[in-house]
Amino acid sequence: RLIDPVTKELITDATGKPITAKEKNTDQYGRVIDPITKKVVTDSSGVPYVLRQLQTTDKHGRLIDAKTKKPITDEAGRTILIGNPATTDNKGYLIDPVTNKLITDSAGKPIIPSENNTDQYGRLVDPINKEVITDPSGVPYMSGYSQLVDERGPIMVKITKEPIPEASRENLLVGIPAITDGQGRLIDP
Repeated sequence: RLIDPVTKELITDATGKPITAKEKNTDQYGRVIDPITKKVVTDSSGVPYVLRQLQTTDKHGRLIDAKTKKPITDEAGRTILIGNPATTDNKGYLIDPVTNKLITDSAGKPIIPSENNTDQYGRLVDPINKEVITDPSGVPYMSGYSQLVDERGPIMVKITKEPIPEASRENLLVGIPAITDGQGRLIDP
């Protein structure tokens, strides 16, 4: 069963029945879908829940097919970027949300979030070599989630209501990770 990491409430389908962490209960992007209505399940602010263990990404954080290793695209043909939310400690340094270890730049120095160490999509970049910083599994850290999302998750531009493309015409998928243990219980990321 899936539990909201913020409210600690069960994530349920349209009939109020708890949703379990199964591949058939997610779409191709790893977002949790209601098995009854087939709609993406979101938290109270409209951000979709995402099962990270059902996602395979390349070194750039693009969602890829586990067998072919080719990027998975959305309905418009754009590949999807997956990020891992980073948090800060009481001094303002970025920490891994799972391990609680400091996130450091290529020189080993802890990072405080700023415009100098995030790209236009909120991914953390090393202020020295300008490469995207990833967790040990290769998933890019995100400095925060935008509230400007549509029903599929991409960040939206307020004026145009179009997904924000990366230089290579990719969109960033925004979602709250819903990670479960071996018994199907949610583990807070």
